[in-house]
Amino acid sequence: MSERAQTAGSAPAESVSPGRIGWLDTLRGAAVISMVAYHALWDAVYLHGTAMPWFTGTVGTVWQQATSQLFILIAGFSFGLDRAPWTRGAMLILIGGVITGVTSVVQPPGIHYGILTLLGASILLSAVGRHVRAPYPPLVGALVAAVLFVVTRRTADGIVGIGVWSAAVPFGWYETDWGAFLGFPSADFASLDYFPLIPWFFLFRVGVHLQRMYRHTECRPSAGGAAWWGRHSLAVYLLHQPLLYGLAALVEQLFP
Repeated sequence: MSERAQTAGSAPAESVSPGRIGWLDTLRGAAVISMVAYHALWDAVYLHGTAMPWFTGTVGTVWQQATSQLFILIAGFSFGLDRAPWTRGAMLILIGGVITGVTSVVQPPGIHYGILTLLGASILLSAVGRHVRAPYPPLVGALVAAVLFVVTRRTADGIVGIGVWSAAVPFGWYETDWGAFLGFPSADFASLDYFPLIPWFFLFRVGVHLQRMYRHTECRPSAGGAAWWGRHSLAVYLLHQPLLYGLAALVEQLFP
């Protein structure tokens, strides 16, 4: 998802698919780089006991949220460009399930309903009505989805609304973990990476509507820089944590 203009020291432009959108690849690549850096520091703090008060405070929270929200927006935008959404959605849900199984054993409580599961489900839900013409302008759709995202942002905590216009969600909705996927986790539910359908599906839909407003006359592919990370975002997501773990173990062996 990035432009394909050849840069000095990069691969020839011909080696990059000419159908990709350059700025989108670059933006996704920046999000991937941010994610890898965040997780490297997360491992250092929570797995290896490195003291970083700034990271465990507001700065770390804002960093994590900004990166995650950018990923989800880009995924929604990319949905309209995807030629095989059913295949991609099912694949992401399958990979998310594998990650849940592996992390539950390696690093309890593991990742349940993580970002890949969210993206897969959002793609499949959006694919159902993909070819139905919306009876409203895309700007209206984006604004409505953004409002729904903000209003339901604290659903997992049992609250909907904003400020004094907030209300409590019925307690009975949180009695079992069956509702965790939707956004109604029980008090015993735990996950290292939790992205329920509510509110995050609404943010995904903001990206979908933004893509409906986008009109480009040409693709300008870029083979280097952050764009490379953007084109290989799924592979980087799956491989970066094992590589970070291995690197940390090597450093501990060399500098005990």
